[in-house]
Amino acid sequence: QVIVKGFESVNDTSLQAYKNAGDDLQKGLTKMISECKMKGPDHEALHKWLEPLIADVAKLKQASAENIAAQSFAVIKVQADLYNQYFE
Repeated sequence: QVIVKGFESVNDTSLQAYKNAGDDLQKGLTKMISECKMKGPDHEALHKWLEPLIADVAKLKQASAENIAAQSFAVIKVQADLYNQYFE
C-alpha cells in the first residue's frame, strides 16, 4: 500500500515510472513472502490475496505501453486496498 500511494503521489505516469513501481512492488512482495510467519487458515488466506497480486505485478513489469501499465496498476491498487479488509 505504501508503494502504491507513493507512486500516485509522484504523479509520473510514464512507462518507465510504472516499471519502476513494478520493481518496487516485486521487492516488497518478495520481502513479505520471505518474512511470513503465518500458519494455517490465515496463511492460506494470505496466499489467496497474494497470488493475484503477484500475477498483476508481473503484468505491470511486462507492460509495453503506458495505457497497459496504467490498467495493470489500477488492478494492483484495488488488490492492495483489499489487504486491510482481510488482515490486521
